[in-house]
Amino acid sequence: MRHPRIRRCSRETDGAGAYNSLFVALFTLQLGSGGTTGRIRVVEHGHNEPGHGSDICDTAGANCIRECWRFTKRFGLSIISAEKTCSALRKASMDGFIHLQVSHDPDCKIIMPKSVKFKGVMIKSCLQKSYPDTGPFAGGIVFNRYFGMGNGIGFTKDQCEAMWNGITLEDHIMKVHSKDVDMGNIGAVVDTSHTHTPQHQRTRLPSTPTHTRPLLAR
Repeated sequence: MRHPRIRRCSRETDGAGAYNSLFVALFTLQLGSGGTTGRIRVVEHGHNEPGHGSDICDTAGANCIRECWRFTKRFGLSIISAEKTCSALRKASMDGFIHLQVSHDPDCKIIMPKSVKFKGVMIKSCLQKSYPDTGPFAGGIVFNRYFGMGNGIGFTKDQCEAMWNGITLEDHIMKVHSKDVDMGNIGAVVDTSHTHTPQHQRTRLPSTPTHTRPLLAR
């Protein structure tokens, strides 16, 4: 995730397993690099409100679907591919959206070894994570049961890197097609081979993937 001005953010999602898990906690730590090279660094991730953010993502998706139906009715053309979906949504000129065509292999998944655990932490019960850049857990993760309560349970940068050791993200991320890579300054990997089945991804400014919840800029 990159942006020309935003360097730090707080993330808010509900506590579903897709957003609150050992993998997501470690993956979020890998996303930022202290705000260098334009990357957005997540400093907090809260799960304090059930369904938080769902309304925004669902509304964005509904608006996109509506525009696709309008395109079909206006031009009498069926939308049967990711490329045509992108084309229809771009012609709609929707304010606050960037539409990109991406490639993704759904069979390419990262499975964390069962031996990898945050000792003493029940991930599902921790509704607040922080990623400090100072103090004894700088570069690591601190888990709290609730926001602002207690000191939490912390893990150092070295401990987190040891759990992440051996995992390479390059083969597991969505790749933006070469013709779209400059849109929105998103800093994605260019896909020139098109070896995977293209899928459509919609994003809300500033370049927030819809499979995550909105980022709250600080």
